[in-house]
Amino acid sequence: MVADAMSYFHGMRLDTGDFVIMPNHVHALMTPYSGYELEDVLHSVKSFTANRINKALGRSGTLWMEESYDHIVRDGEELFRIQQYVRRNPEKAKLKAGEFSLHEAEYGLK
Repeated sequence: MVADAMSYFHGMRLDTGDFVIMPNHVHALMTPYSGYELEDVLHSVKSFTANRINKALGRSGTLWMEESYDHIVRDGEELFRIQQYVRRNPEKAKLKAGEFSLHEAEYGLK
């Protein structure tokens, strides 16, 4: 559900690169298009997924932290370093297959 929401705006409002969905957080590479603010896109993703997840679990209330940490990637070397961080995050957390969802971008960011 979260992976689908993360990919939903790809090609419309932003480019979505590699992302990993961990049990308690998400790492994602995203490049908003001109006229779209990253904060607004993230709000849409968080709102949609919170409503769907809460409904599926039969609960209500806050699911996501209001705040998020973003960072501007300034060059190819930094992009590669951050991609590797995203891809290795589940291993670093000692998660097993099925405990996370990794999406590696298929449009030239590998």
